[in-house]
Amino acid sequence: MNPLMVATATFPAPAPTRSQTTFLQIEPHAGDGVSDGLCVVGPCDVLLVRPEDAARVLGVGRTKIYELIRSGALRSVRVGGLRRVPVAALNEFVTRLEEEAA
Repeated sequence: MNPLMVATATFPAPAPTRSQTTFLQIEPHAGDGVSDGLCVVGPCDVLLVRPEDAARVLGVGRTKIYELIRSGALRSVRVGGLRRVPVAALNEFVTRLEEEAA
């Protein structure tokens, strides 16, 4: 067997729950030396993300995320001394932008 070949198996995917269908999954991947190696890959159970990760997911800068939070356009919460953005708030924000554009 070629050492570069990898055996794969196909398993039926579990049906997503209602909560899983609205969340984005951000997980590590091989970084390119420029980013910190995070990418959005699909539904997951992550509920809160750092503002920096929210900025990356939305394709805007960190400063813009803080402006959106201050203006009330993007919801955020405090966990102790940390600012976090609910993933559901990111989905709501994008949905609102799409509705305004229509």
